[in-house]
Amino acid sequence: MKIMKYLTFILILTIAMLLANGVAQNPLKSIKVDGKLGDIKYSLDGTGLALMKDKGIWIYDAKTLQELVRLKGAMVFTGGQTWYSADGQTFAAWDFRSTVTLWDVSTGENTKTLTLTGHPDEIWRVWFSPDGRSLASQSVDGTFFLWDVVTGKNIKILTDTDRVRSVSFSPNGLTLAIHELEDDIVSLWDVVARENIIKLRGQESYLFSPEGNTFASGSENGIVSLWDVVTGENIKTIKGHRHSIDSVSFSPDGNILASKDTYATIRLWDVSTGKNIKTLRGRGHTDSRYSRVSFLLDGRTLVSEGDAGTVSLWDVSTGENIKTLTLTEILGVENKQKITFEYLWTAGINLQFSPNGRTLTLWGREKSSVGLWDVAKGEYIKMLTPPGGIESRWRKCSLSPDGRTLASVSFDGVLSLWELIPNIQ
Repeated sequence: MKIMKYLTFILILTIAMLLANGVAQNPLKSIKVDGKLGDIKYSLDGTGLALMKDKGIWIYDAKTLQELVRLKGAMVFTGGQTWYSADGQTFAAWDFRSTVTLWDVSTGENTKTLTLTGHPDEIWRVWFSPDGRSLASQSVDGTFFLWDVVTGKNIKILTDTDRVRSVSFSPNGLTLAIHELEDDIVSLWDVVARENIIKLRGQESYLFSPEGNTFASGSENGIVSLWDVVTGENIKTIKGHRHSIDSVSFSPDGNILASKDTYATIRLWDVSTGKNIKTLRGRGHTDSRYSRVSFLLDGRTLVSEGDAGTVSLWDVSTGENIKTLTLTEILGVENKQKITFEYLWTAGINLQFSPNGRTLTLWGREKSSVGLWDVAKGEYIKMLTPPGGIESRWRKCSLSPDGRTLASVSFDGVLSLWELIPNIQ
């Protein structure tokens, strides 16, 4: 524990000092905001920016930071869960208690207030569906409810599920997946009918396809399965791994599925045929296990993260390793101590690739600086520092949907916009 605390301190200090040697950049736009600032959130279309604070919720123009509207009747809000509609016209927030409120963003008017009643204990987590019509809530005692936000109707779907690994709505909002730790059970629920579709045991990983009609699961015995989320029928059973599957990922077009096991093997599958397209056997990594795989938005590049702190990019068409970076290298820490993703998470530091995989954004939640890393050259491009200097520190950051801009709020009450990547091709 002492080592982890020490590393966390060193990481934060290193980022502040290392980035200071890069090329500093002024923000595109900054404004001073009164009150205690909470979270910030981009609309999915990237045009609006919601700022939560102790005096309410404000919506700003994401390019000019012009105040568009204050959401009327908004609660004192510096935490909780929020949702922004795809068209940017509706905003919803849960207040960490039992109230969910919806607003019309264009007018600021309160269009719906939903009180989450029925839980035998305090509610401590809420998940919104992508379309905002449904939400799932979990209380401290482990009881799960599924809600129709429009009608306010609910149904108790699970009890005593305090050990939940993850909860996810399908992209179309019609299906809910709950992954329980006990027996590694993944259950799928029809959101409209509020009925259980299927219950799968021994599943280590899962993911919905981009269109939301197919569900992929990776089991502890090395089998990848594809399921029809409407009928619950097994579409394909794919064999090839010899070890537990702890990560699956669909390409953006849904045609390729990547799966990786706990012993350094990543496989690419043709979703329509179930045939193995490529097999990546640990090339480009210095460790023998992976922690996660995911496709970049261009669909041509796969990213794998290693347990021992390595990040690799792979060419999907050829299976070749494009580039491998170590967290130790990225953070500029001496090789005396390996930096892992666990330490990175503890320090509150995020890594995010641009859609084309050419740059890597390195930023810390509630930390002092953001750096851009040129993946091909292996060097920093520039550094972003709060307008008040390193001492002011950022409270929260939010990356725009297209990856071009970063919005930040600092502890001294400054809302800023930063240009990350001028030209993403």
